[in-house]
Amino acid sequence: MKITITIIIFISSLIFAQQKDTLIQYNLGEIEVIGKKENSLNSISISQKDFQMLNAFSVSDALQFSPGIYISISARNESQISLRGFDQRQISIMIDGAPVYIPYDGSFDLYAFQLSGYNKIEVSKNTPSILYGPNSMGGSINLISDESVKPFSARLNYEMGSSQNLGVGLNGLFSAFYWNAGFGYLKSDGFQLPESFVTTKNEDGGKRNNSNYESKTGTIKFGTKIADNFNAAFSFNFVDNQKGVPIDIYTPRPRYWKFTEWNKSLSNLMFNSAISSAITIKGNIFYEKFKNVLDSYDDNTYSTQTRKYAFHSTYDDYSYGMNLSSFISTSILPLTKMIFLYKRDTHTEQGNYNNPFQKYEAEILTAGVEEEFFTTTQLKNVIGISYDRMNPLYANGSPLRSANSSVNGNVGLYYKLNDNLNFHLNASRKTRFPTLKEFYSELLGSYIANPNLSPEVSYIFDLGTAVRFSNVTLFVSLFYSDIKDLIQRVVLPDNMLQYQNVNKANYKGIEFETKYSFSFINATFNYTFLSSKNITENKELPNRPVHVVNLLLNQNYALGFSWNLESTFIGEQYSFDSYSGELKRLPDYLLLNFKVSYNFFLNYSIYFRVNNITDKLYETSYGFPQPGREFFVGISAKW
Repeated sequence: MKITITIIIFISSLIFAQQKDTLIQYNLGEIEVIGKKENSLNSISISQKDFQMLNAFSVSDALQFSPGIYISISARNESQISLRGFDQRQISIMIDGAPVYIPYDGSFDLYAFQLSGYNKIEVSKNTPSILYGPNSMGGSINLISDESVKPFSARLNYEMGSSQNLGVGLNGLFSAFYWNAGFGYLKSDGFQLPESFVTTKNEDGGKRNNSNYESKTGTIKFGTKIADNFNAAFSFNFVDNQKGVPIDIYTPRPRYWKFTEWNKSLSNLMFNSAISSAITIKGNIFYEKFKNVLDSYDDNTYSTQTRKYAFHSTYDDYSYGMNLSSFISTSILPLTKMIFLYKRDTHTEQGNYNNPFQKYEAEILTAGVEEEFFTTTQLKNVIGISYDRMNPLYANGSPLRSANSSVNGNVGLYYKLNDNLNFHLNASRKTRFPTLKEFYSELLGSYIANPNLSPEVSYIFDLGTAVRFSNVTLFVSLFYSDIKDLIQRVVLPDNMLQYQNVNKANYKGIEFETKYSFSFINATFNYTFLSSKNITENKELPNRPVHVVNLLLNQNYALGFSWNLESTFIGEQYSFDSYSGELKRLPDYLLLNFKVSYNFFLNYSIYFRVNNITDKLYETSYGFPQPGREFFVGISAKW
């Protein structure tokens, strides 16, 4: 509390510093200014224009066609992401620079947060700056809210069909103050399976059993620029979800689960100030709350809870913390970046009605410095070092394991030959600390806790280039990641499960993307090849496809007509059998989406969309088939 009060007083004093920032211009919520970095596949920005083209209502919708990214739906009906092989536990997920994840297992359902009220998504892969903090070995995803530039503006997106989707964004500016708000609503009574689906004991086809979903999200932000060198805002974000969890179609022991409550909120005070022409500071002070209730029922009527496997499980978690960054420019050193980050997580859970609550707590802190040196108009060199530490604070009355700490770092070289050709070379050492779930989980009696887990350590290398011609842009990136003490679920001889350090794994591959822009058509093609191996056991790693190919085509006509084609091919993917724990090869699949739209009165658009045109039967997790052909009609407007 004393630290927080001191920081608030310090921030208030910055208002009276009147020198303008000539160092660099940061927007609230940004970690780095990706738009000013050398263009590469390492850092990409997905804008509102991209949201609109894809009719993306959620974060996972917007990311699904980006190079190096793969979205899957887990056995818990959650949207999960991998970046160049790194899964969601190894990626830092943020909203306006504040880390957000479920304290217990480090995950986050990317379908939960909708895009209304947000301006863009910034993705940094593999070798991010130390500014992204701990547990970011695979990269970072930062969802950035709107910042008003007009007295009033609004946008509306609504579509109906296989589901109902609504997004509203409002922005305002008056004097030295601004505000923005967003509201999103998604509802589905369940999706239709492809006609080629063959019925099983657990699924009779047609509408997928227990696939219903309802989500309400909102964000509101108030900010001020009462001095040229000072910008501060407070935002509140919330998610209110209820959803079914479809049954594994193959398992002999089906689970009849529903998330009857899935709520998350984030309160975030953010600031950015130039103390002088050479020094800028920025940061966040945040508090997040998470609660979910998972109900397991007797059978597929989802009405009674009397059998031994039925339960009413409650998670009630909260986190708070801060991150502070400073940027210093001198005549000797072009740019020095310093960071301090602290986060404390508290997880409480109740396994069933009338059971006692269990409580676990841990804290993470990071301090580091990053330096740019020998910088010219063509060359930039970066080196950074950080100290990361995780302290277990409480383990439900059990003895605490010792703290984990690690020294990490990154180096980078960026060379710009001219406006049409640049190169980059990066290397880093990063750490991911085990989650509370991995340490202590005894999930429903099927897991054995492992408080002796070691942190995962990765050594990451990346080499890439960007080439521009008159109407064509080409990006290529080679990457290699060596991971020591990778944490994976292991099947024990008695069929119990446990999280263990599997010693060694590596991810290696290539990303390729080319963009064509001509008068008659716009095209984007990207391909990711990924080899991911558990080296110790010579096995493939799950949910990391070897081949991902995306093709996006768009053509605009006179009088406001246009069409879009989206295509994805997924090849050579493996997934765990949720019953046996065995690794299964999933069938390859090709998906095609098509949209035709008409723009009128400049700010209005209506469209008709078909997803999965061929009604392809496919899975992203073993035993969990995904939607067949879907139809949507929608309207978009902005004022």
